[in-house]
Order: sequence, then C-alpha cells, then structure tokens
Amino acid sequence: MVLGLSFGNGITLIHFEQQKPRLFTAGDHLDCRYIRAFFKRQGMTATQYIEPNLSNIYDTTADIAAMGNEIIALHVTPSNYRLCKRLTSTLKEQEGRNRVIWFGNLAAVIGEEVFGETEVDGLVRWSPERTLSRLVNTEVEGWSAVNGFTSRTMVGRKPGGDSQALPTEEEAAAAAGVMELDELTGVWEDTSDRRRVAMLSVKCADQLGNPHHVAQGIRRHSPERLQRDLELAVRTSRQTAPVITIEGFDLIRDEVQREQILEVLEEAVFKAGYKLTVPLEACTYSMLERFKQCGVEQLQIKVPLGITPDAFPKDEAINYMIWQRQTGQPMTFSVTLTDDGNREADPSLTAELLHRWITEGVIEAISVRAEPMDRAKAIQPVILPEALAAVMLEHLTTEQPPVLLNEYTAYMTGYYPQQAIGGGVKHIGLTEPLEEEVPSNYFGEYTALNSALIYEYNQVYRGENPSYIYYDSDGVWKRSNRRFEELSEAADKEEYYLSNAHQVVQTEGTEYILQLNDFLQVEPIRIRQMGYSEAATREQDKNNVEFQMLRITSTEDLEAYLEDVDHFSRTGTFQHGYEIQSYLVDSCRWSGAQTCTVKQLPRLFVDGNQAVSGCRGCGAIGTLDDSMDRLLLQTAVVSDREQLVRGCATCEISASCTKCSFLPAYMNRQQYCNIRKKHNTMHLYMQTIELLKGLNKYSQALDGLSVDNFRMSLPTCTHKYPYERRGNVRSAVADTVFLFFIGETPTVYQTASQKLLKLSEPMALLLEGMMAGANRFELKQALRDRYQVEEEQADQIISQATDLFMQEGCLKHPVAVL
Repeated sequence: MVLGLSFGNGITLIHFEQQKPRLFTAGDHLDCRYIRAFFKRQGMTATQYIEPNLSNIYDTTADIAAMGNEIIALHVTPSNYRLCKRLTSTLKEQEGRNRVIWFGNLAAVIGEEVFGETEVDGLVRWSPERTLSRLVNTEVEGWSAVNGFTSRTMVGRKPGGDSQALPTEEEAAAAAGVMELDELTGVWEDTSDRRRVAMLSVKCADQLGNPHHVAQGIRRHSPERLQRDLELAVRTSRQTAPVITIEGFDLIRDEVQREQILEVLEEAVFKAGYKLTVPLEACTYSMLERFKQCGVEQLQIKVPLGITPDAFPKDEAINYMIWQRQTGQPMTFSVTLTDDGNREADPSLTAELLHRWITEGVIEAISVRAEPMDRAKAIQPVILPEALAAVMLEHLTTEQPPVLLNEYTAYMTGYYPQQAIGGGVKHIGLTEPLEEEVPSNYFGEYTALNSALIYEYNQVYRGENPSYIYYDSDGVWKRSNRRFEELSEAADKEEYYLSNAHQVVQTEGTEYILQLNDFLQVEPIRIRQMGYSEAATREQDKNNVEFQMLRITSTEDLEAYLEDVDHFSRTGTFQHGYEIQSYLVDSCRWSGAQTCTVKQLPRLFVDGNQAVSGCRGCGAIGTLDDSMDRLLLQTAVVSDREQLVRGCATCEISASCTKCSFLPAYMNRQQYCNIRKKHNTMHLYMQTIELLKGLNKYSQALDGLSVDNFRMSLPTCTHKYPYERRGNVRSAVADTVFLFFIGETPTVYQTASQKLLKLSEPMALLLEGMMAGANRFELKQALRDRYQVEEEQADQIISQATDLFMQEGCLKHPVAVL
C-alpha cells in the first residue's frame, strides 16, 4: 500500500515503526505527514511506503524501487537505525541511481562519521519539509548548496554553505517567534480516508528547526493551530474517547507558553484524554493537579540518572500520585531515565525515588525505560549504575514479550497464520554446530526482516565478561550476553540485518532454557522437551502447568499420541493435563486442511553439514548454497509429487487432512494415510487444543478449566443429545463452530466471528443434534423426551434456535425436515 503516487517525479518516504522489540512494520508517522502536506501545497507528490508484513531485505528494496522515485527518504529513529543502515546499503547496491536521504530527529544531529559507516547520500539537518522539496527540485550536483542538508560530498563543511541565505519564508517564520510549524498547513485536513490507520498524536513543538536561528531548533505551533489540529485529530481518530499524545510538550520550558497549551487541552477535555511527557521538576502538587484538570490521563516523567536533593519530589506530590492511582479514573505514570553521560553523578536518590514509586504503586517497573539525554547519542545503550540496576532487578517481573514467545511456539509447532507467511523465512533453526562456519549474510537471502535465528544446541562462550543491566533503542531491558554480542558484531561486519537470535540451552536431561536475544530475563524461560510417550508415564498432576514441548519421534510416541486422540473421539474429553497444557512439536502434521505452510517455507532447519530442511527431522531440500527460489521450487515439487502419488485430491478425508508431504524416518506415506483415515477426527482434536490455548490466553471465559471439568461436543460424541448418529449423515453445523462444556455450562465459540456465547441446556442439545446430522423430527423428539414439552412448544424452540444459530453463522444449512 502507498499513500500518494509520484511515478518517478517525486520522493518516496519510508518510516519503519517498531511494533514490538525488534519487530517492524512500514507505516506512517507525523513527521512524514507534515512533509506530504507541504509537498501537496507546493504541487509536488511524496509517496509513503506502507507495508504491514515486511518481506526480506531484497524484496523490500525491490518494492521501494518499483515506485519509480530515485530519491528515497528514510525517517531514521533510534529503534530503526540498524534496519535503515542495512536498507540504505541494499538500495544503493541494487540500483546505483537511487539517492538515499535520512531525515528526522536523529538525522538532524547525528555525526558525520555515519558517512563512513553507511552508503547514505545525505542528512536533512533542519526543516525537512522545505529541505526535501528543494532537493527534489535541485540537480544532485547542487545538493551541497541546499540549506539544511549535509551531503556526502561536503563532509567537514557547514550544512548548506555559508553563502546561501535563508529564503524569505523561512526568515519570516524564524522572526515570528519560532511559530514555523504554523506555516505547514494541511497536515490534518487531508485525513478523511478511512482506510488509513488513525494517528493518535499531535505536535505542539519539535526540534526540527534551524538551530542557527531558533534556540535548540525548536519549532512551535501557536495555541490556535494546536487547537484546530487537535479537533481534527479527535474527529479522525474514529474513537469515542481517544488518548492523544501531545508531542513536544517537554520542549516547552516557558511557563506562559506551557499554560497556553494546557488551556487548549482543557477546552477539549471532554472529547479526548492526553498523554504528556514532562521533566521531573514539573511533578509538583500544583502542576499534577493542573494536568489532571486538563484531561491528562498518561504522564511520562523524565528523571535524570542522578538527581539532587532539591530535585526530589515533595511528599505532597508523591501522595497525590498515589491517590490518583486509586481513583476511579486514575492518571497513569511512567518513567524515562535520562543519561547525561556524567558518571560522577550519585544515582542513590534516583534509585530511592524509583523504589518508592514502584512499591507505592505509582508506577510499574515494566513502565520504566531509559535514553541518553543527548539526541546525537540516542542509539547508544544506557548502562544502569549498580544502585538503579538493583532496584530494577528487584521489581521487574518475569513477563516476556508475548509476540516473541508466540513466534517461538510457531517455530516449534509449525502453526503459522496465513497473514504472517510469505516474503521470506520467519525462523531458521540451527540444530547442531556447523562443521564449517558460514557468514551470517548467507541467511540474508532467506530471512524476512522480522525473523529469528534459533540456536538449538548449547553455545560455546569465548570468555564471559561481568554482566550489566542496560536499556537501548529496542525498547526493552537487557542483560549483557557475550554470545549474542558476537552474533550481532558478526552480522554487522557481514552486512546482514540480524532481526533476532535466540538460544535454546540444555541444562540437564529434558530441561532447557530459552534465551530471547540479550533481553533481561529475571527468571529464565524454562522449557521441558520430551517424547510423547515419556510425558504419558511421567504425569503426576493433570493440571500441572508447564511450558512443555512434546515430540513424536518413535512408534512408541506415536502410539501414545493416537491413544489420546481415540479417547477424545469417543468421549469428547482429555485424559491427561499435558494434552492441553503442552505444545506438540510439529503439530501441523496432524492438524486439519490448510495448516501445512511448507510451500511458503516459513521455517528452515540447518544441520551441521549445511543441509536445509523445510520440516524438522525430514529429508533435505537443499543446502545453504542454494537460492531461496531453488528451495521453494524443490519444496513444491516434492509436495505436489507426494500428494499425486497418494491420490490426495480424491481422498475421502481430503477436506480434513493436512496432507503432510515431509514425513519423519519412523513413518512412510502409507502408514501416514492409514493413520489419518482411521483416526478421522484427529483434526478436531488438534483444533480443540489450539482453541483452548487461545481462549485461555486471551479470555477469562475459561477460568478454572481443567481436564476434569471439560467436555467437547463432537459428531461422534454428544453430551445432551440422546441419540446416536445415523450412518454418514451430514452435519448442519459449520466447521468453524465449537460447542463445549465447562462443568455443566455449555458454551459455543464461533472462530469466524470470534464470538463466545453461553447457551441454555436445551439450546446445547439442539446444536449437538444438528452437529450429529439430526433432522427436525428427531430434534423435536429429543426435546419432548428430555423436557416433557408439547409438540408445538418443541417446534417453537427449534425455530428460535435455528434462527439464532443461522444469525450467528453456526449453521452451514437449515436443518432437514425429515
């Protein structure tokens, strides 16, 4: 998707937004919106590159180049700096005519050494809207004379040259009291397109002005312009009570100007809530009251690593913050620790303040972040002094990034949602040490920009330095990890963009620890991996909750698994807690149709000889010397040939079978087909397990769930409908509908609409009957036998139930009369 099209006559804008630590999308940004509005006013076009599911680095650059604009402007932030470096190099490698420019807060102040580290053609130092428009209208040879721009050809000289005067428009803006932002109109007026993602932030100031004419380069909006932008932002947010971030509020230090902004917020207090960033000195009792009065719901407080006694908030302010957290409409607080680089500053008072705020419930430890005070050092990590590190270690919980854990379980189970695959490999598992080291850029052709290398063997550490706690632009607390540092350094040297690198460390026997990158894990992520048959013999507590991976690698494991499947098919229940609490490695092999994604190769496995497989423990499809296209072709050939030999297209269970084409050594194709045909409700067993995992993770509806009180309704097993299924009659219930009981409470879940509905017992009986293929006469008879109702009343109940089930999308077709 693109916003605006220029077809080679303009500029392509790119902003990579970090959705989760080290995971990105290409989206929109307020700075980009200002540029597009300015270009539109000038009769020019700026194209915004939008892509929620990024492909690999080469396909991404090809998509960008296909827009036809030779000038490509990357909005560089501390979090996307590494990605922008690699993308810049690839854009220049693929097409020498491409001119890559960096802009944004970081590009405005970053040192010229970046030209030696990257292939970037230039840096926008101020006024990106005007500067970029001049660059588009100027031949490349003349870029060194463009004011507000540092070109690669002018390293060591002042931006723009001293000889070129400011244009009259910019001079006027600078002389008018730094209201330069007011000159940039149309930012919010052209946001009526409902296909665009709502942007919940509005500028009151930024630091993208000319620092030679405005102190610290701060550009401001007038209160009147801020009010208009705020009203338009609320209107286009498509939310009843949006929380709008007021960007740049912490840059306003003049009390009169700050109060003018607060008055604007107060006037619109019933239309929206606000998020502000403020310095610690603003945390006085009177200011906190004022923020609350103006509708501020979220307050981010900048706290230096070493505060002085005079800067320590008064008790009345801290007590007010404590009281606020206990009200019905609390104001929430978060902290950004700012590092000025002074290692002589005493961190003890900051540590005391953090400890008090956390223990008193003012903030949560997970809401504390850190950043350098100097914008030019924003990509550098902030290493915590011991006193502050001790506080964070004491209070940080073991909560891990759920997205990365979900990614790891997808890698282990083979379950990848369709919207997440394509465009590159998501995970590469190195199952044993490589006999010959290969450069990490070997993986670059395969991996998507959001991906991970997963080392499944114990790593060799080349000396371990004392660990320290730090925070960097990835937006997560970290602990120094020498092996991860080695991988990162090698990737940088070999120009490979390393998205993630996880380590699976075996501690003893079946016990493992999963280390996500170099993220701080106060408590390790413990994983138990064992054979399926071993889990069946070791279970002591049916409701024991462990992060456990079960493997089927032998006929004994397979027999134990099939016994559980058969029990479920007969009774609609589970006989072991591990069935719903564990993850079955390579679950995709035993699931329903459309769950096999091997043709898109979302994961690869590499052994010590560099042989590459698309499925764990299966035959190789190539080596690391093969291209991605060759691996995809070989996978498709093997898969299609295998399904042709088996006759999958005409098989009676074609609609419910995964049709796994890559089988492990303990099983051949005939055995696989026989198993799937004999256990023809296996897909329902696997789908039920996945359903329960999802509902348990994202809903409170399954509180108290255990294998002892759970029952699933199946065509082969009903719990309220009293009659047996007649032959091979067709079920009227849609395949996306699941009816289950927790205790005696029947609940139906429709996966298509993601609705969860509790049913009465008669309604559950009718839905079970429809699932078993009962006709209207049989349903009526079941109601009369169980509830002693008259025929007319039974008929009425069936009609109401049918209407409800049809309305909710539960039925494939109406119930047959006879």
